[in-house]
This record gives sequence, structure tokens and C-alpha cells, in this order.
Amino acid sequence: MGLHSIPQDHVPSRQCPPAKERAISERLSPSRRVPPKRLAFTTGGRRTYEAWCSLFPVAIPESDTIIQAANQLDALIAPWAATRHTTLAEVLKEIKEWMYATDRRGFYARGIRLGDVLRDFEGWQSAQARRQATSPSGRQTSEEPLYSLEVLLSQPQRSLLPSERHDQ
Repeated sequence: MGLHSIPQDHVPSRQCPPAKERAISERLSPSRRVPPKRLAFTTGGRRTYEAWCSLFPVAIPESDTIIQAANQLDALIAPWAATRHTTLAEVLKEIKEWMYATDRRGFYARGIRLGDVLRDFEGWQSAQARRQATSPSGRQTSEEPLYSLEVLLSQPQRSLLPSERHDQ
């Protein structure tokens, strides 16, 4: 008998299952599972989540993705609501409407999720800042064309000085 040979009268026992079977049974065993760690809402995150849910007839189920987005959005949206003297729900609704209005590829045909709002918040904020920067000065906002016929006709006519005329 060699070093690595098994005696012919040896019958394998089934006391220990093979390693692969043991790993599968441990993975599936409910008593050995570790429950996944759930994220928790911050106080502001809970307010943002409730404001988002108020836009829909049915409450949105809480998931880790929604909790994370709500927690991050609170710090971004709360200052906008405070300066505009509106609610978080109104700001969220405005962002949602802006996202639908600027969606050129039909991406939001499936609907808008709170994570989408977080992702596109910077674009909305940039559009708001641009609108605020151009409106008080009397310049045209991005919604009105700069050189429309109506704008050109509403400007006072300027007579050309003799030095500016080209027909001389």
C-alpha cells in the first residue's frame, strides 16, 4: 500500500458533508444568516421623504436607496425652500417638473425617483441660479429668445449718425 492509496475495505462515511455542500447549507440556513444593516433616516431626511411621498397618492416604500437619497437631498433642498418661503414638497415638485420639461430623450417616461432628483439636483440648481441672475437686470431669461421679433420691435429705434451710414 502506497502513501496516498486508500485501503480497499474502506467505506466512506457520510458524517461530514463535502466542503461545497457545507458552504451551500450554511448560506441557506436561516439561523446562520446575518440580517443586512438598514440605513436610518436623519431628521431632515425623514422630512424630505415625507415631502416626496406627499406628491403621490400612495406612499413610496422605504428602501436603502430612498433613505440615502432623502438624507443627502435634505441639506441641498432645505436652503431653497427657506429662501423661497415654500415647503420642501413644493421645491421637490418644481424639480420634478423641471426634469420632465428638460428630458429630451424620454428617459423619464418610466417616472422620476428620488435618486433621480438627487442626481439631477445640480442641473436644476444651475438653471435656477441662471434664471435669477438674468431676470433682475432686465435681460432676457432662458425661456424667452434673445432675438425674437417681438423683442426687436419693442426696442426703441435708433437713428444712425451720418458717420455710421454706409450709403455715403
